[in-house]
Amino acid sequence: MQTRRPISARKPKRSGFTLIELLVVISIIATLAALILPGVQNAREAARRTQCTNNQKNIALAMLNFASQNNGNLPRRRGDVSFDYSVTSGTADVSPAPWTVPILPYFDQQSLYESLLEVSNGQTQTDPFSFTQLSQISIAGFSCPDDPEKDVNAEMSYVANAGYIRADIWDDSSIHNGPTLGDIDWNNGDGSTNPVRDSTADRLVSYATQVFVYDVAPYGGATGSGASPDGRAQSIDFVSRGDGGGQTLMISESLQANAWHNRMTNAIAFGLRVETTSNAPAEPGSSATTGIGVDGSEQDEALTMATSFDPGVSMINANLNATDGSAPRPSSFHPGGVVATFVDGHTAFLNQNINGSVYARLLTPNGTRMGQGPLSSNDF
Repeated sequence: MQTRRPISARKPKRSGFTLIELLVVISIIATLAALILPGVQNAREAARRTQCTNNQKNIALAMLNFASQNNGNLPRRRGDVSFDYSVTSGTADVSPAPWTVPILPYFDQQSLYESLLEVSNGQTQTDPFSFTQLSQISIAGFSCPDDPEKDVNAEMSYVANAGYIRADIWDDSSIHNGPTLGDIDWNNGDGSTNPVRDSTADRLVSYATQVFVYDVAPYGGATGSGASPDGRAQSIDFVSRGDGGGQTLMISESLQANAWHNRMTNAIAFGLRVETTSNAPAEPGSSATTGIGVDGSEQDEALTMATSFDPGVSMINANLNATDGSAPRPSSFHPGGVVATFVDGHTAFLNQNINGSVYARLLTPNGTRMGQGPLSSNDF
């Protein structure tokens, strides 16, 4: 007789992961994330930088189209048009507008442009055509996607090249007009052709440093917020015959730029801070890292600088945490530098560690005729 063996109950199959397997999976996911996320972030930054580049190209195109309709002249830093900045009904505040306003018709903003010119101090501030209301309008293409304030009404991320600016007014947020062509006594009052600041010689040297000019009547004339320019603007032809449009900065970006209609130089422009004493620049010989020009020289040495020239606080990305409307130098949150556009319309990424002398020479439209060495395309 056969004896049956007892049948043991089968153990149920386990489901799920063991702790070790779970830890392995988590480590694999973490490794993949560490490999993939930087690439995703880099791709996003590249996309933002591309958009910023396209924005600047479109602004430059509007500038060049403006020039083609205005005898080859670029917009002035302020003054091609004026409108009433009144924020209180019945109180007029007519003032020269910044460079952003005259290019509006070439930036698909003809209706806004016409509305600004028709602003009246008799309007109530709730009127949709009052300056109070128009000044809140945001313009697509005027803000960089890396600008923390890109979603603020009327935000502007881009600034125009104002050239060389006296140190005492470089970061003065109350300045509407500076720099003008008569601000600096380039040859320190020496020579029969240059006896005082604001002489013809001084104005010619300053003109060689500025792409976006704002000039008032000879120094001592009207210089308030309502002062009008004397008619002089920078021309594409002058730049081409000088340092060349491909080596002269037109616009860049700034984290401290303010609203597109702002009148203050610090909010709409950037420039090189020039140390001066009694309005005359320090010489390279007496201050090799900051000096410009040769005391008592003629124009062909007026903008000479040492190869070790240091722009200091006016260098790219200096003091990124400055307050709005201050520190008029190029700056951005793009890693390592800023997007910039040149007078010929091409864009480039400028490294924040660019040689200081090279950067200073990129600002001038006619520096080579004033003692500055020519640049190579490999310099920047």
